[in-house]
Amino acid sequence: MIPTVFLERKQRSMLTKVRSVPPIGWLFVGLLLTVGPAQGLEVVLTPEGAEVSGASPGGEVALLSVWREVNARGGTEVTLLDEALRDEGGDGRVSFDLSHVGRPLPELSVWIAVDVTTGDTAFATPSGFKPKLAEARYQGPAGRVELELSRPVVLWIRPGLGAFHSRARDGEGRDRDRAANGRVALGPGDFSRRSGRPDQLGRPADRTAPPAFSAGDVVVGVDAGTLALVALRIP
Repeated sequence: MIPTVFLERKQRSMLTKVRSVPPIGWLFVGLLLTVGPAQGLEVVLTPEGAEVSGASPGGEVALLSVWREVNARGGTEVTLLDEALRDEGGDGRVSFDLSHVGRPLPELSVWIAVDVTTGDTAFATPSGFKPKLAEARYQGPAGRVELELSRPVVLWIRPGLGAFHSRARDGEGRDRDRAANGRVALGPGDFSRRSGRPDQLGRPADRTAPPAFSAGDVVVGVDAGTLALVALRIP
């Protein structure tokens, strides 16, 4: 998949040596949550790309990554990657090779992996970059999720079914609360399956997302501006 690139205003670059970072628990609504088992899913970054281990053998890993880089003209490029990685070898390992995009591993980047079979989640960033962990909550009566992000790039994973994608901006478009309040509210109808992405069994699948969120669903996202993270498993 060719990444989507956006040009924005100039931003200072944070140059650090690239090293792998292990997955950590997620912080949201004031609680510490470990989304996967202690020795489960793991993302390791290398100069060549991202390697994921501990996934369900033969299953799919949804990989979401957001990058921010200063280009030669002094503007900021934002790159979005939304990849479906199938474990063809049956060993619970998948990888994404940066040669597919012809770019080195960016210093300002966030990588989130979700096991589509179980919903287990892990993330990694290059060494020296520690993104903020923002709040996320599920509003059951309204049937929507609320993310404390202004420009979220979001994946909704229904374990055993597949991953669905959404992008929004605070106070505009898909933001259900219609207010510029630093928070974006999304409903099921704001998500869709990427064109050509199969379901968990490898079959051609409709792009339409399920009609409602369900217990056990996982929602993860990155802010395209700040690179803050959210992760939520719906209770």
